[in-house]
Amino acid sequence: MDCGRRNTKKYSFKCLDLKELRKLASFVLDPLDFKQCHGKLLSILSADVVEGLLSEYAHLLGIPVSNKVPFSGLEEIPRYYFIAEALHLKKSEIEAHWVKKGGLFGFPSNFIIKESTAFA
Repeated sequence: MDCGRRNTKKYSFKCLDLKELRKLASFVLDPLDFKQCHGKLLSILSADVVEGLLSEYAHLLGIPVSNKVPFSGLEEIPRYYFIAEALHLKKSEIEAHWVKKGGLFGFPSNFIIKESTAFA
């Protein structure tokens, strides 16, 4: 059985020297006001940068992480109206762009990029 090659995307991030950025943090005159406007960015600058888990990033940024079992791929295929409701899109847009590729259902990357840019 030839499963073929999946078109997956791999992301890698540069390991940046944060010394200059940390120096800029010292110019913030009112850290409490900065925190109200921008969240916990200053505390992130003082943390050592190592690869972490999603829960660690969520703690640093103050974003709650669901305590549910992660996606396994064994779930049933969601209905269009559930997807449309979750993504705040029209059902017709979901139907037009929902494709099956490599045995999996989803959206093409150009559609995802276009929609995320529109929401930004």
